[in-house]
Amino acid sequence: MSQIVECRRVLKWTYAYGYYLPWHEHAKRQFFEYLQGEAEAGIERLYQCAEGLQNYLNAEALSNDFNDFRTKLAGLTRCGGYRGGGEWRW
Repeated sequence: MSQIVECRRVLKWTYAYGYYLPWHEHAKRQFFEYLQGEAEAGIERLYQCAEGLQNYLNAEALSNDFNDFRTKLAGLTRCGGYRGGGEWRW
């Protein structure tokens, strides 16, 4: 959940950045808004996946579906992150 919180915090600041993009740079603004939408969708998928984790935690025995779920969750979280000291990895 901490990664979701961090992602939402970073996404929150993209709105401030987008506010100050020059209006006359239409292509740059459109591309920025596209990337922002992709980030929102990715964070929402990660959140939905994390909510699904509760189903597995409440189950008496782990099913075969858990391995598929684990693979999906790992794929959603491995694409990048903040390493500290101003360094991001992708």
